[in-house]
Amino acid sequence: MRNPINYISDKFRERRETNKLITLIKQKVIGALRDDSVIWKSLRQLLNSSEEVTTPYSQSVWVYAAISAISQSVSRVPFNLVQQKSEDELEMIEEGELYNLFSNPNPMMSMKELLEAKEIFMGLKGEAFWVFEGRENITQIPKEIWCLDPARFEPVIANGLQIGWAIQMEENKKKAIPLYDVMHFKYFNPYNMIRGLAPYQAISMAVNQSYYADSYNTNFFKDGATVGGFISFKEELGNDAYNRLVKQFEERHKGHSNAHKIGILEGGGDFKEAKLSQKDMDFVQTKKLSREEIFAAYKTNAVVLGLYEDVKSYEGTKTAHKTYWQDCLIPKCSYTVEHLWNKFFSKIGNGDMWAQFDFTNVEALQEDFGKKVVTAVQLFGMGYTKNAINKHWCKISKICL
Repeated sequence: MRNPINYISDKFRERRETNKLITLIKQKVIGALRDDSVIWKSLRQLLNSSEEVTTPYSQSVWVYAAISAISQSVSRVPFNLVQQKSEDELEMIEEGELYNLFSNPNPMMSMKELLEAKEIFMGLKGEAFWVFEGRENITQIPKEIWCLDPARFEPVIANGLQIGWAIQMEENKKKAIPLYDVMHFKYFNPYNMIRGLAPYQAISMAVNQSYYADSYNTNFFKDGATVGGFISFKEELGNDAYNRLVKQFEERHKGHSNAHKIGILEGGGDFKEAKLSQKDMDFVQTKKLSREEIFAAYKTNAVVLGLYEDVKSYEGTKTAHKTYWQDCLIPKCSYTVEHLWNKFFSKIGNGDMWAQFDFTNVEALQEDFGKKVVTAVQLFGMGYTKNAINKHWCKISKICL
């Protein structure tokens, strides 16, 4: 029969077989088994207490790093309100009811925190909900904006169409909210036309595999750092003999302070030196593959998260940061701006106000911004007004001059 450690080692190399591996392990942990008579401390025992990742933002360092980097980067970009005063004139909104709302959206959050919460929920659950409070119809400016957990929301359907949302309140009560009072941001989900699809769902297996590797690694060092050898018996051990042997060896040999102590065997036991090294489990490669899958799902990269092992030049670092903004952050900001316009700003007042991210001070985009300035100067020389040029860049490139 195959050595169970080698069997598990092979399984760790199979990227898409994680769930089968854990199912197999848990099915076998039912007491003393024949293979247990050959091993002093099995991998099955170490993983028996492990659970699947249920809170990835707190259990996976790379999920946390990727999502927090995105959410904090987006929330640091100035989020300005502008109003079109005339055909060629735009003006920053710096006072009034709308300005007060987006400066202090609710008593618990600033606008920066509201944007950060939105991106965190988008990364973890593929959708985010802003609830507008204090207005009677879609044309009014609300008094407050709250960002709530998507798990609390259920669509209200009538005659096959969604007419609102039901939100879970305290004491198992639900509150109905009309569609116009809920700003629902989401990533398109081909399996559900109402709810969003989270990037995390595509990488959950990779995250779980990395988590199990970390769990084993922790126990590996905590319980002895190396497996010194195996005790084998010709006959299968009973439960009592098996448990007594494990307890005896743990008390005498567990932990680094008990290394190299002499072991005493009884009942025909035979000790064989182990040849297994931690390298055999391919921990480094497994974790690196998991990390790369997480980065790919969130469209981030190692450099922006502080890892420079694959970048050898300053130009490479600049390119990584620029790519991060162009491929990851700017599309998210553009979606936020456009969705707010379509579902909120276009419905209030005369439709002449909107929100805009200002990327002019983002270092990674300075070269692109410089090119736009040169173009703007050329357009100005051709007779275009400053406000007309600025309106064009705000609408098209999402960068205000």
